[in-house]
Amino acid sequence: MATHSTRRAVLLLTLALSLFLLAILARVNGDLRHLVSRSLATARTALASMKSSSVLHSPKGNYAAVSETAAMPNAMRIGLNMDAQSQYDTRAYLMNYLDNPGFEQGIVGHVIVVGPNPSSSSFTDKNDNYDAVGTGFWNGVTASVRSGISAGTSFPIASYAAGGTYTCKCPFLAAGDLIVIKTSNPSLGYVSGHTLPGNWVINNSDSGVMLSTAQHYAGTSSVLFDIHDGGGHSIEFGMDSSGASVGTCSKDSVTLCQNSADCGIGTCNKAPTYAFHPVTGPMSMSLYALASDTAGTPTIKLTLSRSDSSWRSFSHSFDLTPDGAWHQYSYEFIGSDTSKDTGMLIFAIDAQNGAASADAKIYVDNAFLGPATGAAGGFRKEVLTTLKALNPGTLRYMIPQTLTQSDDYFEGNDYEKGPSNDYSVGANFTWYFSLKDLYAMAGAIGANPWVSIPDVFSDADTNSFAANLCTAFSNNRFSRAFVEQSNEDWVSGSHTAGGSETVQYGQLANRNFGLINTYMTSKCAGYAGDVYFVVNGQEANGGVLANTSAQIPTDNPHYGGDIADYVPSANEQNARQTLEQYAALGFNNSLNQFTSGIESNPFTNTVPGNIGNLCGGKPSGCRQFLAIYENGSSNQCGTATPVEAYEMSAGWMAAGFNGQNWILGFSAGSNGINSGTLSPMLAQNTFNFAQLDYTTSGAGCPSGHGTTSALWGVVHDLDSAFGAPFPHIRPIGWAMALANRAITGAYYPMDTSNFTGVYGAAFKSGNNWSALLSNSNNRGVTIEIIFPAGKLPSVGETILYSRTIADNNENSNSVKIGPLAGGITTAGQKVSVALPPLSLVALEQ
Repeated sequence: MATHSTRRAVLLLTLALSLFLLAILARVNGDLRHLVSRSLATARTALASMKSSSVLHSPKGNYAAVSETAAMPNAMRIGLNMDAQSQYDTRAYLMNYLDNPGFEQGIVGHVIVVGPNPSSSSFTDKNDNYDAVGTGFWNGVTASVRSGISAGTSFPIASYAAGGTYTCKCPFLAAGDLIVIKTSNPSLGYVSGHTLPGNWVINNSDSGVMLSTAQHYAGTSSVLFDIHDGGGHSIEFGMDSSGASVGTCSKDSVTLCQNSADCGIGTCNKAPTYAFHPVTGPMSMSLYALASDTAGTPTIKLTLSRSDSSWRSFSHSFDLTPDGAWHQYSYEFIGSDTSKDTGMLIFAIDAQNGAASADAKIYVDNAFLGPATGAAGGFRKEVLTTLKALNPGTLRYMIPQTLTQSDDYFEGNDYEKGPSNDYSVGANFTWYFSLKDLYAMAGAIGANPWVSIPDVFSDADTNSFAANLCTAFSNNRFSRAFVEQSNEDWVSGSHTAGGSETVQYGQLANRNFGLINTYMTSKCAGYAGDVYFVVNGQEANGGVLANTSAQIPTDNPHYGGDIADYVPSANEQNARQTLEQYAALGFNNSLNQFTSGIESNPFTNTVPGNIGNLCGGKPSGCRQFLAIYENGSSNQCGTATPVEAYEMSAGWMAAGFNGQNWILGFSAGSNGINSGTLSPMLAQNTFNFAQLDYTTSGAGCPSGHGTTSALWGVVHDLDSAFGAPFPHIRPIGWAMALANRAITGAYYPMDTSNFTGVYGAAFKSGNNWSALLSNSNNRGVTIEIIFPAGKLPSVGETILYSRTIADNNENSNSVKIGPLAGGITTAGQKVSVALPPLSLVALEQ
């Protein structure tokens, strides 16, 4: 077999002879300069191809070649980020529509960054201003050191003074060390006469309604109604108040609009075009109540109403059993929403005694409102159906970095009760679903969990998390799990290590990862080797990944870093461009992120730049992996109108350039466009499951212009009762579903350098080949692919539109997966396929 250098010499000789012959011909045709230029370009392309494909068979003809050597043995399907449940919009994930239904206390967690000159009796906090509280707030709270010589040591805070001064019998501390503290009590997130944690509103400025730890059915607290006066006391929870900036025209349900003038004929219908939290089919509302010390007739009335609806309200009153014990009270009904019932939804709990009675009280816990049946983890059936269609390889839950405990709060089943968020003291605490919910849903759809754990975990919290992860592996048969130390930790805040303490953050992460690995190796050794640990990085944050990755093992392929990769401002999206130009922009931005040297602004060259930052910026011998937690080529900057921005990020063209992103992710760091010693992307996640639109502040863009677009929503909504046939998946989501049909088994690099603007990745499961191909050209490209031994794919699929390139799925199903026109042809181990313009294509069995 010829050596690499021999083949290169032969190629150079062949190219030289070609140039000589072309020069002779050019004298006849008068076109020497053009031919020579073209031939030199061909030579450069061929030599570049040889340089970047040491494992590949270099094409000798006009075809692509699949490597005979797998670059990754178990390729992960494209994953998906799961956001928090929302009372306001499309993120209506759980059966229980109510946030904080268990009326749990607010929790505050804080990361202390030790200031200069700490002593054995006191220290100051550089991070205090992010969670400024009054003198005495942290008195008596147990603190845990997370970095430095005393990492793992716990000690009580003797006193706290406003401004960030602590006294204690302190362990040895150095400036910059990280210490975590957390506390929980009924006053956090509770404002007398106004609010309870989790966005519950107290009606009529009623001081007789409050959180209480005196009684609770589950968790640590309940809501207390003081009914001794015989009057009525009530709280309510509101939903479905959000709307979209862009809608579709009534004349065709596909044309995007901001107002009816954009439609010419008909009206502009913006979401909610139907209810985010639908009241349809069998529904239930219930709660647990305890009535005590009453001589009256204690009652609870539950009322559900929707403003300007066809059905007005449902209500039911319960006479409580006044025996000082907990009882469940439930009412079943059939929801009556129509497609036009889109007003605000209100759930109210009214308590009264009928007459004055000293010390009369009613405690309420574990309230429920929602459909009578659901899916794994207490999620709605629509969530399960949609996720199964997307078929993600990982489900990433990046929210728990704000939570502060690992037992009932962080791990509890929030179908019944749930935690509160710790962003700031005195705020109305937001509620999130738990990891147990996520684990159950991931198991139900065959995905693996990716979990962000909070910086405020102590050693005990971390071990508790590890114990629950052991159980989750056993219950859900995960093949892998990713544990990430918080999400975007470099964004300074009350519960993060802060933007300038990246080295200490890396130390904190490494300690927690070590504890998890040690616990699992001891208690569930069969799963310990399936856990991968991730530290933060981010595009345009120079040095962050180098600092954090230097603190974790460099010789262990189970440790790595992650980045966001969604092209925020490179090649901005400007107004009055054609759809073809927007499509080209998406493909070009994608390529910028994954290729070195194309542009110099900080939002390009992201992947190769961060690959070089692994192992502390010393890639020689580095075994760390790089993963992407937000991978999607779109744009959030420029002068484009919201309609134009939607056309790019929520239209048909988004399928093609996002597909290219994922293909480039597989080739990055191996024998692809960024050839190197590191492994391909171990995991790629798309952001975000459900979202109407996102508005970018102009201050974050080089031009000073931000856009409003469907930047991160993979699905438009989760309503199966109304609208287009369910599920309501945007084009990027269908691209994800298509890609995940082909991604199976091992990943094999594909050399497509003979085809400008075409990229590919091949996969082999058993003896069966499959492949993904993207075409960024505005014309069709016919490509021939040489596969090694094995059964060739026989089916080609792509993302089809019904009418034009402008089609979208904002209120239709005009974009969907369908058969590739012309199919595919095979001869020997060669597959021939015609790639449509601006497309993503999957070759399957």
